[in-house]
Amino acid sequence: MIMNTEQLLLIKFHKFYNSIPKGRDSQGRILRILSAHNGISQHKLQEIVGIKPGSLSEVLIKLEKTGCITRKQDKNDKRCQNVYITDKGRQVFEEIHQANAEESAHYFDILNAKEKKTLLSLLDKLVPDENAGIELER
Repeated sequence: MIMNTEQLLLIKFHKFYNSIPKGRDSQGRILRILSAHNGISQHKLQEIVGIKPGSLSEVLIKLEKTGCITRKQDKNDKRCQNVYITDKGRQVFEEIHQANAEESAHYFDILNAKEKKTLLSLLDKLVPDENAGIELER
């Protein structure tokens, strides 16, 4: 079987991505987005996360029950709910972020600083930016 470059890249990317431990993937992603965009509408959050509204509601209910987020009715549009991260949510996000950083750091140890920046630049072209507003560590 002969593969073109794109097929091989996709296979290698999926193999690499699936080897990285993710923990509570949707919850962590939502907390990360809220830490950068606190008070975002539930509809906009659903668009960014890219999951079905029912699935998002399930995750938000879990996060609300654990005290990580609150939802409040929008002052200007009573049909809309805005989602806010709590202090506990920020703490949980930091713990998840730290654990993921420690667990996955070795995946990139084989790359030097220039190669890491190149990889990040290439991934920015391929992956929509849900991390707008999140600062890159220097």
